[in-house]
Amino acid sequence: MVLNLEMLPAGRGDSLLLEYGEGDSPVHRVLIDGGHMHAYQDIRSRLLDIPADAWGRRQFELLVLTHIDTDHIDGVIALLQDPALNCWFNDIWFNGWRHLEPLHEDGPAVADPVTLGPKQGEFLGGLLEVLGLPWNRYFAGGIIHLPDEGPLPKLTITGGLELTLLSPGVQQLTELREEWETVLDDADAQPGLGPQALIEFGSMLTDDSIVTLGDEDRRSTLDNSEANGSSIAFLAEFGDHRLLLPGDAFADVLRRSLDRWRADQPDPSERVALDAFKLPHHGSQRNITPQLMNVISCQNYLISTDGTGRAKHPDVETIVMIRDHHDTASGAAEPTLCFNYRSDQTKGFAGVQGMTALYEQEAALRWPKS
Repeated sequence: MVLNLEMLPAGRGDSLLLEYGEGDSPVHRVLIDGGHMHAYQDIRSRLLDIPADAWGRRQFELLVLTHIDTDHIDGVIALLQDPALNCWFNDIWFNGWRHLEPLHEDGPAVADPVTLGPKQGEFLGGLLEVLGLPWNRYFAGGIIHLPDEGPLPKLTITGGLELTLLSPGVQQLTELREEWETVLDDADAQPGLGPQALIEFGSMLTDDSIVTLGDEDRRSTLDNSEANGSSIAFLAEFGDHRLLLPGDAFADVLRRSLDRWRADQPDPSERVALDAFKLPHHGSQRNITPQLMNVISCQNYLISTDGTGRAKHPDVETIVMIRDHHDTASGAAEPTLCFNYRSDQTKGFAGVQGMTALYEQEAALRWPKS
């Protein structure tokens, strides 16, 4: 039995490759997000290493587009239009306008066009329709969401990987719906364009015109981005291993969902044991809270950054929070920080007392450990 988790070089974005299998080498794969458009060639080079099948296809059990921020969605749009790479997905998880349209909420919404990508969301929805690709098949084509009460949605995909949904809730998706409409209204477009979106927005999807994330204000307030709040987040379990893969989900949503998960365990007071936790929003202090850290027990923390260090991620406050709330009572080893890039911003964490820092390829996690 083997399980691998790797952060791909996604620019200032996120892209995770999860591989697993019962034998000595992984035969099943899940891709989570696609990073920025300008980093696509680096991601593509890694995916080319995946062997093609007899029909020349690189097979994946699942593609998850956690949310529509440009640093997560742009590379997916490029990948689905790359015939030479020829990736095939048994299912694609993505909450598009067709899923958001029935939701309503009174009151205005404020759009942030720098990071939010409803135009890309419309384009991706049209692309899935035109290509006839599977879309939320595991959810009967419907919306992927967390019910307010009752058991957390849980399913097992091909190869035995168990996924337990932790986010988003209906409230977060309703807020995204209002934001989606606002951004498209500013662009003199209507939501739900379908294939017409390929014509309407196709010219914007180039390396030169994609808007990238700028430096984030270092604030102590929590993240309130509608796009981040709508993130598809889940626990992934394979054999004895458990991973927390949250996109950029809100810390309070994750904490409440993990509390619901713990309530069904033999000892609800125990922390949730994790082999790895991909930190939301590149390790921003606005997406991590002591309350969340106090319900998990984890050794490996994955932080997707960028190669230049301009984004100033992760926040020092986040690293301090990891250190101060580490589960020492369980006898867990000291925290390991895993970075997909070594930059002026990230290399300084190599010297933090009581922590280990890994970079680039050495930060890829593999079980059993070699």
